[in-house]
Amino acid sequence: DAIIAVSAEIRQLLVEDLGVRRAAARLVHNGVGPCTAGHPAPTDTDVVRIGAQGRLTAQKGFDVLIEAVGALVERGLRPQVLIAGDGPDRARLECLARGLPVTFLGFVDDISSLLSVIDVFCLPSRFEGLPFALLEAMMCGIPCVASRVGDVPEALGEGGLMVPTEDVGALASALERLLTSPDLRRDLGAAARTRVERQFSTQRMIRATVEVYGEVLNHAGRG
Repeated sequence: DAIIAVSAEIRQLLVEDLGVRRAAARLVHNGVGPCTAGHPAPTDTDVVRIGAQGRLTAQKGFDVLIEAVGALVERGLRPQVLIAGDGPDRARLECLARGLPVTFLGFVDDISSLLSVIDVFCLPSRFEGLPFALLEAMMCGIPCVASRVGDVPEALGEGGLMVPTEDVGALASALERLLTSPDLRRDLGAAARTRVERQFSTQRMIRATVEVYGEVLNHAGRG
């Protein structure tokens, strides 16, 4: 009677590829609760930590991030990059990152441990719906750089910087802007938190989900 999609792109796939009736495909965006991670205030220190999270597969685009870090190092910048997650591409990515300031943390059970120590969050994915990882970083007031995929542009809005997928140069330039400007990090982080609190909270997700169930049950009762 109804199928919930967490992004407009997934809703479109349900209708066009899987034959779900358009009226039955309902959009309810993911939502996140309050931030539980302490986040360091932006500073003028030389070391800025970039964090990324996800399964180590081609989808997540960590190879693009690593190549962008290489470009940053060539420009004289030296960020610390922390990648949380595990997966089949780990050995290849570790080889690609050899000699660069990139640390693989493996699977992290409590993502707040990552969010509490990073200054910038990066989502270099090749495709997504609406990832919780991005919303969680936004809720913690962390400025984000993300690929323009799925419903990421709608979620991020003016709360971060967006780049085309697989564009190493664009990703490196966006990260450089944040690495070299504490003020920009502070402003984008504040905008990200405000945006996710207003539009992508757990409470809003629950209300929208209950509404879908209520409509289906009311329709069944009338039948």
